[in-house]
Amino acid sequence: METLTQQLGKTIRTKRRTLGLTQEQLAEMLGVGHQALSRIEQGKMAPKMDRLPCLAESLQCSVPDLFRSMEGAEPRHAQHIEEMLRDLPMEKQEFVVRHLSGLIALLRLK
Repeated sequence: METLTQQLGKTIRTKRRTLGLTQEQLAEMLGVGHQALSRIEQGKMAPKMDRLPCLAESLQCSVPDLFRSMEGAEPRHAQHIEEMLRDLPMEKQEFVVRHLSGLIALLRLK
């Protein structure tokens, strides 16, 4: 069974290729090295949470889209998060993602 990191990496690679971007081009847009992006796409490393809004914008999708299964199954939580974020400006979306990431990290400690 694939981990979330592996699934996310595959989604990023698929969306990047669909847009006709090279790893170098996307890495430059994100301000990361192309080797780091390669590790992310291989599922060996997860992108930093605070980069997800920029990553989604670069791939012309929403943050929840990055976590959707490519098989078409749409997790209800991702869809709900997308609906809540949809009308917020990018700055506020980043704020929400940052705080949600911190909350999730705290919950994992318990």
